[in-house]
Amino acid sequence: MKISMAILAYNRPDHLERVVRATVEQGIRAFTVYIDGAPNTAVAQNQEKIVSFLESVNQADITIIRRQKNHGLAYSITTAVTSELERNEAVIVLEDDCVPRSGFFTFMTEALTRYRDHPSVRSVCGYQFPFAIDDSNIISLRAIRRFTPWGWATWRNRWTDYSKDFKTVADTVERYGMRHRLTQDLRVYCNDQAFLSGTQDIWSLSWVIAHYMTDTLCVYPTYPLVENIGFDGSGVHCIETSDFDIPDQLDAVKVDLPDDVQLDFGFDCQVERFLDANSVKTMLKEADAEDDQDVWTDAIQPFSMRRFGSHSLAIEDIKGLVEVAVEGSPILDMHTHLFPPQHKGFYLQGLEACFNYHYLVAEVLTVTKRAPAEFYSLSSPERARFVWDELFVKRSPMSEACQGVLTLLSRFHISGLGMSFDQISEKADRVIYQDSALFESSGVESVVMTNDPFNAEEWALFDRDDWDRKRYLPSMRLDVMFNDPVKAAEMAREVGAKGSNDMACLLDHLETCYAASKPVYSAISLDGLALETLIKSDLWLGVLDWLKEKDMPLALMLGVTRAVNPHFGLAGDGLGAIDLKALSALCRTRSDNRFLVTVLSATDQHAISVLGRKHQNLTLFGFWWFVNQPSLIESFLEMRFDLLGENFVPQHSDARVTDQLIYKWDHFRALLAKVLTRRYQSLALRGWHVTPQIISRDVIRLLYSRPAEALGLDLEPRIVA
Repeated sequence: MKISMAILAYNRPDHLERVVRATVEQGIRAFTVYIDGAPNTAVAQNQEKIVSFLESVNQADITIIRRQKNHGLAYSITTAVTSELERNEAVIVLEDDCVPRSGFFTFMTEALTRYRDHPSVRSVCGYQFPFAIDDSNIISLRAIRRFTPWGWATWRNRWTDYSKDFKTVADTVERYGMRHRLTQDLRVYCNDQAFLSGTQDIWSLSWVIAHYMTDTLCVYPTYPLVENIGFDGSGVHCIETSDFDIPDQLDAVKVDLPDDVQLDFGFDCQVERFLDANSVKTMLKEADAEDDQDVWTDAIQPFSMRRFGSHSLAIEDIKGLVEVAVEGSPILDMHTHLFPPQHKGFYLQGLEACFNYHYLVAEVLTVTKRAPAEFYSLSSPERARFVWDELFVKRSPMSEACQGVLTLLSRFHISGLGMSFDQISEKADRVIYQDSALFESSGVESVVMTNDPFNAEEWALFDRDDWDRKRYLPSMRLDVMFNDPVKAAEMAREVGAKGSNDMACLLDHLETCYAASKPVYSAISLDGLALETLIKSDLWLGVLDWLKEKDMPLALMLGVTRAVNPHFGLAGDGLGAIDLKALSALCRTRSDNRFLVTVLSATDQHAISVLGRKHQNLTLFGFWWFVNQPSLIESFLEMRFDLLGENFVPQHSDARVTDQLIYKWDHFRALLAKVLTRRYQSLALRGWHVTPQIISRDVIRLLYSRPAEALGLDLEPRIVA
């Protein structure tokens, strides 16, 4: 395969000299240097220095191509790449601030050769991000969807997909509904007139987006083989920053590449977060950064928001900035059924677990009329295959649960269309990801687990110390205790609880469990009509006194009837009635207790929202289970903002499989952004000054600070852009 080498130069003779000398030192004996035309005398003088230096290099055959006219960076690079690929099958490209290190050309040529016939690989990059460096001098690779133009390469048959008109690319993204494939910062650029009009003269965005639109990958070395020296303030499109600095180069590197390339999902998520915050630093012209004194003031906001400073936003700018804030905000998910991966037997992760979860099980049993006993007699993979075939192959996946799976497949770089379950499973198994990557991708920093103190095997989690207690926050589920207090007391005595009667024994057990777990709340889910009877019991009053002593809220999840169809197993629960008068009386008579409430029926949403205005110790949280549907959430969110302002927790995921965090929060964010956009536009029309800082503050409060406050936690988000 014929591979050419091109270097792009313009106005920095000292930078270019470092690039050329490093290239020659690695044995490259022929390459072309492209020099864009000079717009003024100062640049022309520097270009004469560049040419003079190049002509003095006698260790390599250097072809110099000088433009007579100044075309700008985008034209200069793209025409150079196109020209090289007219004569060669592949090209390696360096700009005058990208210094190749030892092993760079070996890595690039081996990757170009090895993955020439791998259509899933679109580009090869020589840089590596500072947070993802492997110090081994055996250089392998990591594959992600995000392209970085600092020492890169591609093939002729891939470059044909490039479009120099970024507006056309952005329009195509919108026309074919592909915005969901893009990262947060790319969505912002697709709505930014400075980029759409070409004012920013950026060539790489179209190529970056091509990877996402075609589900293709970019491979990176495990250690940086290129040093970008352009963040010293000398570049046309970069500001001075140390955020992309990397360690010194390794000695005696060896390149060892695998035959197969797999998406590294965890690395992909890390890069996405990093570039959400920092990518604009590689594109802003210097004047943009000087334009606003507030540009560096708020470390929690993505850079693409900070650049707008504290200026009031025009109506047409609000939508994009709200999307940025909502997608970039950290999340505290205050009700899940998740467990850390160290808790074997309870931790659930992966597509097979998603297909076996009761959301899809209930749907497939009612659609196919298959006997539940027969279905449950199948193995887990067989059940998953049956769900896929019935709901995704034979039928269009219309339901929210089905579309959640599609969101996951898309995030994992799997189309799913026309594929069998075995094929998607094989592809999913090839995606490299861990528990932390799922949190990273979803934007969730911490989740509250649901921990049953009357299940000894499950509660054994608190006997170990090898799991992340900041990521996984405990709660105590009291259903067993209130549904069958006699049996619960027997279970408590078996593990050492003491007391003169059942109630004393149960409270002693709770005290022991509290000391072991430090739960953020206790919880009970029940039919709402049972509440009126329950709140009169001595056990209930005793537990409320105990909760008051601990300053711990009680989460009430009202309106479920268990085992409406017992043959369906966990998929057989349904709706129950709710008596909100009993809840109101509870809040009124127990004003020193705090209550977190979510209700299961759509018909109770207005009444519970009104109740949220009447009791200071009542906090509404999320849309639970059957009301966690987009068609309902949007209207209910509007109603809650109407009645409660920001005084509620907008959502919890209720996730049981860790992968579900991705789609549940992805879908909710889209709805929240729509509702908040309308709210802020309404404020702006009424003369209220809406700024990026205000939007960011409000969104972080809704998704992180408000849940923390409801739980009585003094937490700061760990994700800082």
